[in-house]
Amino acid sequence: MEKYTAYRPVDANGFVTFLSVDIDKYGEIRGVVLDASNEENEYKSTSKDYNDKMFAESNTYYRHAIRQLEKQILQNKSKLDAVSGATVISEDAQLLLDNVREQFEAKRAVSPLDDLTDKVITELDNNQIDLMDFIGALIQKRQAK
Repeated sequence: MEKYTAYRPVDANGFVTFLSVDIDKYGEIRGVVLDASNEENEYKSTSKDYNDKMFAESNTYYRHAIRQLEKQILQNKSKLDAVSGATVISEDAQLLLDNVREQFEAKRAVSPLDDLTDKVITELDNNQIDLMDFIGALIQKRQAK
């Protein structure tokens, strides 16, 4: 399981929206945290003032909107459905999710060799073949050509 995190720029209220996800080796999202924090380590999800203000303007609480988006992300949706009354956070969540998936794919593009190496080593172990003996045999074959 690996953690990936993406951030949006600071908003007009001084908060940085972030998405942090745990992704297993198969690309499935297993854990997610979507929120926004400021320099004072305050979070929009726990700020009564922010949630009350948002509810007065859009009839939606920030904490409820992000929970709905987190549920969609945990369902491994590639395109999130916008939460009513929370268009901006819905759009931000999509951008952050796209960024996290790009991070995962970039790392995965490097790691197929690691997967192959793991498979070879496991096969050698299962057949009780010493890794150094195997490498030596490969070198001898190559030199014989």
